[in-house]
Amino acid sequence: MIPDKLQFSRIGHVLPEAMAFQPLTSDFVGSAFRLSAQADWNQTEEDWDRLRRLESAHVGVWVDHGDVRASYSLTAYGDQVAWIGMILVDQDYRGAGLGKATFQSALKHARSLGLKVLGLDATELGEPIYLKAGFQTVCPIVRWQGDLMDCDLQQNGRDVHKGLNPAILEWDTLHVGVDRSALLADFEAADGTVLRCEKAGHPSALAVIRPGRTAMHLGPVVAESEADLLTLLSAVAPLVRGQRVICDVLSPEIEGALKKFGLHPSRHLKRMTSPLSKECLCGPAVRCAAGFEFG
Repeated sequence: MIPDKLQFSRIGHVLPEAMAFQPLTSDFVGSAFRLSAQADWNQTEEDWDRLRRLESAHVGVWVDHGDVRASYSLTAYGDQVAWIGMILVDQDYRGAGLGKATFQSALKHARSLGLKVLGLDATELGEPIYLKAGFQTVCPIVRWQGDLMDCDLQQNGRDVHKGLNPAILEWDTLHVGVDRSALLADFEAADGTVLRCEKAGHPSALAVIRPGRTAMHLGPVVAESEADLLTLLSAVAPLVRGQRVICDVLSPEIEGALKKFGLHPSRHLKRMTSPLSKECLCGPAVRCAAGFEFG
C-alpha cells in the first residue's frame, strides 16, 4: 500500500533520529530484495539473507505498510572496519528526503560501533554527500562486465584448487588487512565457488564466483601477480560459460588482463573512507572487491 499525498509529504519531514529502523529478519528478506531489484542492482535474495546471517544487528530496514521502504547495511570486520552499503529507498517513496535520512541513520549506527574506519563505495552523485559527512576518496573502483572468454594459458607451475583452507584464509587476511573468514566461509557454504591458486604449495591467489540477479559476480579477487590472476581467470571461465560476469576492480594494473578475457568497464565509482585509510580493503594484491555492500 502506497501512502497518500498527505502521508507522503510528512515522510519528507521525518528527522533521521525519528525513523524507526529495525534489524532485518528472515520475514523481511524478500521485501528488502524487492528494493535492490527495483534499483536494478545485482544482489540476490540469498545476498540479503547472507547479510542477515552475518550482520543481523547491523542491517537496518524501515518498514511502512508491511513492506521494507528503506534500508542500509553495515558489514563489520572485527573491531577495525565497518563497510556501509545497501542504501535503498522504495521508488514510490523517493523525493521526500528518505535517502538522506537513511544514510544519516546508517552513519549514526556505524559510528556507535566505535570502529576505527568506516568505508563505502560512492557513485558520482553520492560522492559530494559523503565528502560533507567526512569521507575522503581513496581510489577509483570500476565495475567491469562481459562474457568471460576461455583463454588457453600456461599454468606456469601454479595449481588451482576449489575450497577454503586455513592457509588461504590467513593469506587473505594478510593482504586485505582485515579478517573476512566468516564472509568467505558463507560464500562457500551458500552459493559461491571459491578458487585458490598455489605455487609450490603456498597460497598466491583467491577468487570467489557466485550467482547474481542479472549476472555472475566475480569477487573478491586477490592475487600476488598478474600471472596468478590470469591462472585464476582461466579457471573461472569454464564455470561461467554463457553467462554475463561482473567484477568491481580496484587495481588498474589488471585492466589488460580483463580485456584479454572479454570484459569491459561499465560503471565508475569512488572508494571512500572516514578517516582516510588507503590500505582499507584495498592493498596492492586486492584486485576486485567482494561487492559494493561488503567492501
